[in-house]
Amino acid sequence: LDYIAEQLYQQGDEFFVDAVTIIEMNCTGSLFVHKEPMDWILFNKVLHRQRTAKPRSHGNYVNSIEYAENVINDDLQCFSNFDLDDIGAYMLVLLSDGSPSDNKPGDQMRRRDAVCRLSQRLKSKLNV
Repeated sequence: LDYIAEQLYQQGDEFFVDAVTIIEMNCTGSLFVHKEPMDWILFNKVLHRQRTAKPRSHGNYVNSIEYAENVINDDLQCFSNFDLDDIGAYMLVLLSDGSPSDNKPGDQMRRRDAVCRLSQRLKSKLNV
């Protein structure tokens, strides 16, 4: 929430639109907002969610990060004819209320591998 407000204050009266995707970490990962503009409306949505959300299920990072990877890969399909320099940057925010609940053997490697794949594909276009 503070990050969104900080970006909006820095933006001032300039008009440009960053699109934000927020995925909440739970058993499978759920899309809270998808490609919404970084504006005060988004700020208020996140503020409202912060006030009304209640912890539920488990914070499975693996499923949420892989879900995020699928969302970004689907988006990149739309830009497949463009050079990477010609597409916008990606900001991905994953919300959780605690440490990873998915601690089976291999989960840590799956989390790392998904983020590495995104980093390799997007290079400097990804902020996590």
